[in-house]
Amino acid sequence: VGIWDFDTTNVVTDEVWEPAAPVRVNLTGFDATGLNPANFRIAWFNSDGSFDQFLEVFHSEDGSMFYFFAPHFSSGALVEFTGPAVYNVTVEPGSVDKVQGDRLAFTAAVDAVSGADETVTWSVTGGDNGTSIDRETGLLVISYQQTPTTLTVTATSVFDDTVTGTAEVNVDRKSGSAGM
Repeated sequence: VGIWDFDTTNVVTDEVWEPAAPVRVNLTGFDATGLNPANFRIAWFNSDGSFDQFLEVFHSEDGSMFYFFAPHFSSGALVEFTGPAVYNVTVEPGSVDKVQGDRLAFTAAVDAVSGADETVTWSVTGGDNGTSIDRETGLLVISYQQTPTTLTVTATSVFDDTVTGTAEVNVDRKSGSAGM
């Protein structure tokens, strides 16, 4: 929805900024009337642009303004209002060794805000001879004829298909297998 550069003019004047103490920060230039703060999160960034943390958003008593409590102040920091969004997908296990004929269920942890759909679809690359993954459940079935290789399992956010997580599966021959 927007990004604001802010400085101490946005800090409530009856508060004193102390490095270890959160400070209430009012967001100016944004009409909050009729909006529900539950639909927004603030992504707090460090002055070098790296992500720090998400902050809870509050409404003023008269409903005309959003505010939050800043964990620290850093010149040039950005505050970003976001609507529903998916920021990251993490696949577990991240790396694993398996043999021909094995099965493995993967899980995905989705970092989503403001009610974004946390569903993922699954895919596998590098598989051959019948190796497959269930697109909905993440169950990988490695074929008995799978060529020894490294498979890449990918979980793709349904909400935002540009956000993915991956895992590697190193496939070796099954013991006693002559390489069918």
